[in-house]
Amino acid sequence: MINQNIEKIKEAFFSQLSHNLMTHASNIIGFSELMKNEELRQEDKLQYIQFVIELSNMILTLAEDVKSLNKLSPESFALNESKANLNSFMDEIYNAAQNSNEIADGVRFTLRKTLRDQDATFLIDKNKIFKMLNTLLRNSFESTVSGGIEFGYHLLHDAEKLEFFVFDTGRGMTEEQQKKLFDMESVSKQRNRGLGLIVMKMTLDELGEQLRIESKPGEGTRIYFTLPFRRQQAAAGAKPDSAAPDWHGKKVLVVDDNKMNYLLICKMLFSTGAEFVWASNAAECLAQLDAGRFDCVLMDVEMPGMNGFEASKIIKQTFPGLPVIIVTAHLGENVARRCLECGIDDYIIQPVHTKVLYEQLGKFLD
Repeated sequence: MINQNIEKIKEAFFSQLSHNLMTHASNIIGFSELMKNEELRQEDKLQYIQFVIELSNMILTLAEDVKSLNKLSPESFALNESKANLNSFMDEIYNAAQNSNEIADGVRFTLRKTLRDQDATFLIDKNKIFKMLNTLLRNSFESTVSGGIEFGYHLLHDAEKLEFFVFDTGRGMTEEQQKKLFDMESVSKQRNRGLGLIVMKMTLDELGEQLRIESKPGEGTRIYFTLPFRRQQAAAGAKPDSAAPDWHGKKVLVVDDNKMNYLLICKMLFSTGAEFVWASNAAECLAQLDAGRFDCVLMDVEMPGMNGFEASKIIKQTFPGLPVIIVTAHLGENVARRCLECGIDDYIIQPVHTKVLYEQLGKFLD
């Protein structure tokens, strides 16, 4: 059934792709020609520029959808859980959205978290949470020109589920418009919304999860969806934080053009028993991955040639189940955003400390 739904999406989308591209491109050319008129009023010129920007963004959305469709398979709907602090992860999503320049001037943007930081560490599928919230937030940004946008989560104790939500004071929707959000036959006609909502609904249906919408024209929209989580249980007789974990049999690829950084990591983690292999650039990294099996990749960002983000994106496309952790000296929201965009599993800020390496690598090697 899931294969049939994927094929229906692809058929509906690609049947209209050529028409949509030609329409948007023709309009861009038309407005560009109009702007060549030396007698054009400044206010008209600014309006035409805005039209060209909007049309260009629609073409970019189509390009993103083509990439998403190429990756779509039954396996992409399965949960891929990792240990994470939900509050910290939601902060990263908030900061990335806050700095995206998509929020209209004067619109309030807030995040609501219901758990204390010390109670918010779970096994969750970070990639699915990010993609779903990002899809809903982008729609809210597009429809909300005044008022506010709020997103966050609740813990449903009786069901061991997390309920995420996005509220906005935008233009709202009729019941008929709500149905069309997830209509596969009209997916290619939804202006600049893209495939995100369709894939989101399919994923939730496949996982047996819920999605509900509360909306009326002129009254904004409230969307909720649920995803499962698992609590991280402390093992009986667990080792103190300072004790080295046992990673015998694990193999880690360290990618860094500075060999001293590689040697430092090896010394810090020597007592874990893990095997470490060095690659001095992205090309060596990809060659090593083709030649042998690894359990994790530690990736530097600043390298000659292809940088760490670009290399990580290729790794996640070629070896989707292989964890990649970025190691960088750059602290800020941009790092979290780039990691999320590239599918990177986590990041470590330099200077590196042994305890941090234990914690971050332990998410994938324990």
